[in-house]
Amino acid sequence: MRTTCTLLLVAGFVFSASIIQAEPGEKESFYRRCIDQKIKNCEIKARLVNSKGKHLRCCAQSAIDQASFYRDSKAELIQAMVQQNLPKKRYKVNHFLITTYSQTVNGDGDQTAGLRAEK
Repeated sequence: MRTTCTLLLVAGFVFSASIIQAEPGEKESFYRRCIDQKIKNCEIKARLVNSKGKHLRCCAQSAIDQASFYRDSKAELIQAMVQQNLPKKRYKVNHFLITTYSQTVNGDGDQTAGLRAEK
C-alpha cells in the first residue's frame, strides 16, 4: 500500500513537471486563438456599419476599432497575458482583452502602459 502511494505520488510529480514545461507555448497558442476569435467577432459586428440606426453604426465603428487594436497589438497582448500568468479560460482572456482595450481608449490604468507607449 505504501509503495503504491509513493509510486503514484512520484508519477504525479513527473506528470505535473511535464505539463508545466509544455504550458508556456500552449498558453500562447490558446491566447492567440482567443484573440483571433475576438477579431472575427468584431468583424461580424463591423458589418453593421452601413445600418440605418445610429446606435448600430456606432457599435459597428467600435467593433472596427477594437478589431484593429487587437490585430495591431496581438503580440503585446499575448506577452502581457503570459507575464500575468492568465489562466487558460476563455472568459478570463476575453475580460483581459476588453479591459485592456477600454483602458487604452480611455487612457486610464497601468495595465496597458507599454501598449500605449508603442502606439
